[in-house]
Amino acid sequence: MCGRKQHLSSKQRTQPPDRALVTTLRSVDRVQAQNALMTSSDRDLALALMYLEDRERAAVFARVSPAKAARVHSELLLQQRLRIEYRQYLDAVERVISRLRGAGRRSGVASYLRPRRTGRQIS
Repeated sequence: MCGRKQHLSSKQRTQPPDRALVTTLRSVDRVQAQNALMTSSDRDLALALMYLEDRERAAVFARVSPAKAARVHSELLLQQRLRIEYRQYLDAVERVISRLRGAGRRSGVASYLRPRRTGRQIS
């Protein structure tokens, strides 16, 4: 658990996670930010944007392709219907910040949602 915090600076550890994300996003080169955001999973990015203000979300969406922005927006709508634990949110923000700093892994949350069984009989 301690290893996850290593990508956040001491100043960012005292900031709320959404502020740490905005600070990191503003501190990196525009091209580096675009590459990191484009290669982050849609689900991680949506979770990380969950508590940002609309203008800050718009700044993030401006740095990704229209297709990526549409997918992340869809994830945000899906997350409104789910119970997201705060730890899940923190982990996603940390992964996005890690990618922005160039140290991120490609793991993240799986982007496949398994459908529910509808009760139909398979013969």
